[in-house]
Amino acid sequence: RVRAAFDIKFYGRLKDDLFIVSGRPAKFRKFYQGLKHRAKPYTLELDEVSQWSIRYLDLRIFKGDGWDRTGLLDFERAFKVTSLGVPLNVRSAHPSGIHLSWRQAELSRFWRLSSDPAYYQHAKATFIGRMRKF
Repeated sequence: RVRAAFDIKFYGRLKDDLFIVSGRPAKFRKFYQGLKHRAKPYTLELDEVSQWSIRYLDLRIFKGDGWDRTGLLDFERAFKVTSLGVPLNVRSAHPSGIHLSWRQAELSRFWRLSSDPAYYQHAKATFIGRMRKF
């Protein structure tokens, strides 16, 4: 009932990170003010609001070609500019299987974090480019 009253299309949460899709900015502002009030003694911080694209955790969620075709949001792996991108050191005490599999596990994760094969290819190229520096 609350979601319908404030035209909330989607409400998702991962620990202390919220992702909310709203149909009407004015109703969202009222919803957010109520959320802030109920969150006390904690303080809510609104990181990003946009009609087109946002970053949430390690994703960029946006209205792209998929949105145009289906009405569903697109998503892709977002790399932070400030990220060091340091790979797992070969001299670490991790078992050899970890050293052999973590790169492939990352690429598999990028696939799951991409709504389109082109977005996966871009994430893969970025990852490989960063790994070549080490």
